Amino acid sequence: VAPLTIATDHNPGTAGQPLNFVARLGDSRYAGTIEFRNGSQVVGTVPTGSGSAMLPLTFAAGIYRLSAVFHGSGPFDAIAAPELVQVVNQAAP
Repeated sequence: VAPLTIATDHNPGTAGQPLNFVARLGDSRYAGTIEFRNGSQVVGTVPTGSGSAMLPLTFAAGIYRLSAVFHGSGPFDAIAAPELVQVVNQAAP
């Protein structure tokens, strides 16, 4: 089990439609926050609940490199999830 993972509910997504990004800790006993990033830009920070955190985001069409970093208690502090490549397609006319 990876110490921290990031996933989305739609990949590819559609421009203008919300996507839910979920980060999960490998061990839910530790509390803290998850910092979600698009490249080097922080797009949101969410407290963990039962070892996970969710952030809804909406993007324009394009390809995004998303990641998550855990800040909190225990041995996973400052651990980063492997990067997720998110594709967002143009909405149908």
